[in-house]
Amino acid sequence: MKPIEIDLSKKVSLIVATIAPAIFGLVFYIVAQLPVVGDIWWVVSPFALLLYWGWVAGMYYKADIRFIWSILIANSYGIISFVIYMIVYYGTDISQGTKFTDQIIFWFTYPLQFLTLSVGGMIHDPDSDAMMVASTQIYGLVFMLAAFATGYLATRASAKKQQILAEREQEELLETANLLQSPEFQENHTETNR
Repeated sequence: MKPIEIDLSKKVSLIVATIAPAIFGLVFYIVAQLPVVGDIWWVVSPFALLLYWGWVAGMYYKADIRFIWSILIANSYGIISFVIYMIVYYGTDISQGTKFTDQIIFWFTYPLQFLTLSVGGMIHDPDSDAMMVASTQIYGLVFMLAAFATGYLATRASAKKQQILAEREQEELLETANLLQSPEFQENHTETNR
């Protein structure tokens, strides 16, 4: 297994792109408080974030990082914060731990709440706050993982398709060059020039 070798500018780009959903979550939280813009933002932002996350997955593919490693690295903030949330939720008094962990985990999946609350409300009892928070975060992680996997696989398929098209074009050029150099073509070409 070869080590992952990425130049510094690509590393910085990947790091910034990877932490952007948390920053986007903070911005979402602020903008969602605005009267009219917040309502529009509430509906549009999940789709924008999922498209962005698919694009980030393409960056990971182009950086030549394997699929599983890409998923784990890119979604590590969401996974780790969810694990912390569950430890605090099940390991301590609810009133002490959840306020801090709610804020930590929300930054990664908060912009997806339009989708996650819709799904969570349909499946679980919306009166159970703790279960609703946990389920919306699980759905948020699933959406992020699915968007990332889709983006990675779509970029890989697109790259393979481009490679196949380039190989076909190369073969056609080679066939044309061979045809131009063939004795039959040379003979016919000299006869037409006379």
